[in-house]
Amino acid sequence: MVDIVVNHNGWNGNETSVDYSVFKPFDDIEYYHSFCDVDYSNNTSIQDCWLGDSNVELVDLRTEDTAVAQEYQTWIQQLVANYSSKLLVANPEPWLTLLQLMASVSILSSMSTLRSGLDSERLPAFSSLAK
Repeated sequence: MVDIVVNHNGWNGNETSVDYSVFKPFDDIEYYHSFCDVDYSNNTSIQDCWLGDSNVELVDLRTEDTAVAQEYQTWIQQLVANYSSKLLVANPEPWLTLLQLMASVSILSSMSTLRSGLDSERLPAFSSLAK
């Protein structure tokens, strides 16, 4: 089984040392949200800021951008065609993009959040979409 997490790329270092060129195919700063510490009382902050710490940052992808969403869709379609897969999502963003991705690969997705305080209407427990 393969778990796919579509929100972040891990970086062994702090936010000022990130070398975006090593993240393939998202190898440019334009694919990422600007660094900010997460304010867990603010939904936008939870969705757009970086998790991690000054030793290991989780660089937050702009999954709401069409180029990022399309690249993930293509890659996950190829992965699902060859292997059994589930989509594991922590703090998904935005839901429409995620639901379109799920529909494109006809898989069951378990959506969960690692933090409380998100709008419950944006956090369905399970979604199943077929082509």
